Amino acid sequence: MSATTTTLWDFLLRNLRSTRQHITAQALAQLDEAAVQALLGQHVIERARTTLWVAPDCLEVCEPAIRHEDQQIYVACPNEPSCWHGERAYASSVLESFVLDRARALQWVAKVNQLAPLRDAMLSRVDALGVLTRRNRKTLVLLARGGRYGLSDQCLGAMIRHGADGVIVLVDPSVCEHEGALSHPAIVALYPAADAQGSLGLYRGLDLLDPSYRARRVTDPEALYDDVRLRFATTPDEHHSVRFNQEESKGFSQSDQRFLRLLRLALARCEEPHESGGWLPRYELCGTDNEKDVADLREALRNAPLFDLSPHERESLLKVRKGEGLVRLAIQAENIHVDASVGRLVFLSQPNESEAPTRSGSTHHRRSIARGHAVAVDLWARCQRAAARCTQHPSAQRVLSAQD
Repeated sequence: MSATTTTLWDFLLRNLRSTRQHITAQALAQLDEAAVQALLGQHVIERARTTLWVAPDCLEVCEPAIRHEDQQIYVACPNEPSCWHGERAYASSVLESFVLDRARALQWVAKVNQLAPLRDAMLSRVDALGVLTRRNRKTLVLLARGGRYGLSDQCLGAMIRHGADGVIVLVDPSVCEHEGALSHPAIVALYPAADAQGSLGLYRGLDLLDPSYRARRVTDPEALYDDVRLRFATTPDEHHSVRFNQEESKGFSQSDQRFLRLLRLALARCEEPHESGGWLPRYELCGTDNEKDVADLREALRNAPLFDLSPHERESLLKVRKGEGLVRLAIQAENIHVDASVGRLVFLSQPNESEAPTRSGSTHHRRSIARGHAVAVDLWARCQRAAARCTQHPSAQRVLSAQD
């Protein structure tokens, strides 16, 4: 899916930046059938028939005489003298074209990127994608069509009309030599690039609008990391899986407690997805030594495979309110995904009551395993109760499938 879907989003963004509405079947040939069906399923493109097709070899650009037969068309040139003798065969699909529904396409891109609706009839050279509310800022996200002439003025006018703090305008690389401010520090140009899920990586634009934010978010307890995606999964009786931006983190694979503590914190964000939500009392992490458990979790995050972040940034993904006993996972709720396999979770560490102790050391070991298992069971129950409250986050509710 990844290569196809990435091609799908790049294809869609490229056509949105154009003023053309018709898309030929040949243009869609670069996508496989699944991608085409996705566009049709979202009603982003609709099939259309054109009678103004011109054969590629016709020198006079005239309307040819066409005969249909067995999934092919046979074309004769009507000119005298003719451009070719007799008939030439083409696949019947060359007559097929598609119409791009700009409004639906823009809505689809906006929905995937969690943008609130924005309608502005006064925009003529740009399309309004939506409003991004992040980092305590209201930022307009626009998509430019055509060249740079008048672009800054339109963006500035939209920002003033809507009382926004800034504008991110997606532009073709041919329009701007580099990403950055467009004659006004609150308006930045960003090259459109979508990942496999259709995310435009708008945090890049927010970084351009506020370059000091990355440094501040390390020490700011209220800051969120909107450039981090988190995915939970598990393979019963083998290992747990935590992926940061598609990269597997080994620090959570063999520990029930560490995996479930991170999951509990993630579910708190899903339950309260607003900018200031997701704080938990430390006792919700069910440890016998809360300071040690938080430090252990931070160390695992410090070693997470987030190669674009410094070690200090990684460990600050776990925020602490000193003096209040509260902790929070500093990741946007929409960037948290729970795989269905988590609902079938099996504890990796299980006490073996049937095994007779042979020495005092093994007795202590068995008791330690039993205590750890009891903590994991408690954490899992808390995760399930939290998932039941995540009514606005369907992915989080997959934790409940074990109760079906």
